[in-house]
Amino acid sequence: MIDDIRKGLVAYLLDDPAILLMVGGEHIYPMRIPQGVVKDSITYQRISGLGDFHMQGPSGLSRPRIQIDCWSKSIDRSALLSDLVKERLNGFRGEMYWGEDSPDEAITVQGIFFDNERDLYDDSVGMYSLSRDYVFWFVDDKKKPPHAGGPPVEPPVEPPPPEVLPAGGVATWDGDPLMWDDVPVTWE
Repeated sequence: MIDDIRKGLVAYLLDDPAILLMVGGEHIYPMRIPQGVVKDSITYQRISGLGDFHMQGPSGLSRPRIQIDCWSKSIDRSALLSDLVKERLNGFRGEMYWGEDSPDEAITVQGIFFDNERDLYDDSVGMYSLSRDYVFWFVDDKKKPPHAGGPPVEPPVEPPPPEVLPAGGVATWDGDPLMWDDVPVTWE
């Protein structure tokens, strides 16, 4: 159980061979690139986070907005890496696994949706970035109530067996014939 999708995000991105190759298998960082690193890299950070509710309480879903910046010395490589990330994430729905104990270490993603983008340039290191925001919807087990949305549901009561009606007759309701367009409803 986790309340943060970022572990699954990093593992999911590194599971893509093209992204893995571009970032050298390791250059994905939270918030910022470490000082001195000037290689193709990805940074990510949560911009905002909202819960989800319905009329009976928390639904157990979280929806953070996560900014993903793809950095490179070349504006074209930055755009290429960002497009690979977008192709990998946008519209994804399923399980994100991480760690050695997967699938026990997994998070259920209901959907990831591209939302916004902007270009950046960092003069101090001479690197370009295409920054994109994604809205994630995922099942947050720590926020999910034991009976998501209300009291436990009782098993349905078996309906009584239908009455056997004699062939040919008029349907009634409280002793009055059922009518459809002023015609009594019958059965054969």
